[in-house]
Amino acid sequence: MHYSGHPTGYKRSHGVGIVLTDELARGIAITKYISPRIMWIAGKFKGVDMAFFSAYAPTNMYSLEDKEMFYEQLEGQGKVVRRQYRKYMLFGADFNARMGSKVPGLHDRTRENFKFGQSNENGELLLNFCASNGLFIANSAFDAKLYGTWSHPRSSK
Repeated sequence: MHYSGHPTGYKRSHGVGIVLTDELARGIAITKYISPRIMWIAGKFKGVDMAFFSAYAPTNMYSLEDKEMFYEQLEGQGKVVRRQYRKYMLFGADFNARMGSKVPGLHDRTRENFKFGQSNENGELLLNFCASNGLFIANSAFDAKLYGTWSHPRSSK
């Protein structure tokens, strides 16, 4: 397991990690621990050069400045990944985002039609991040009713 979080002795309020089988772990060429919220690995996995990111975005309770700093760090790291690994960059993350309903003509290349609750500020930040970096939100292609998810009791449904 590769983990990025607060150093030993600090309250472990957040951190991210990537767990791989021994076989896949042997393919790691680069490991970058950026912050307690962002880390990534790159290498050749099953014969394919790729990079995997693990990230945990600030919740809506954080300031817009904190959230924008997170996305700036994430975008900066995406640009640091060697060209060799950029073709396949996968993000496993909790973006704490609700994207709401798709608006035709807006973010068409970023998401599919399934909605995820009422849109929030984090949802807008995620959509803008994906649009500016040519990324697609894969779970927007699936109806949320087909899989389980936890919602905070105060969240509107």
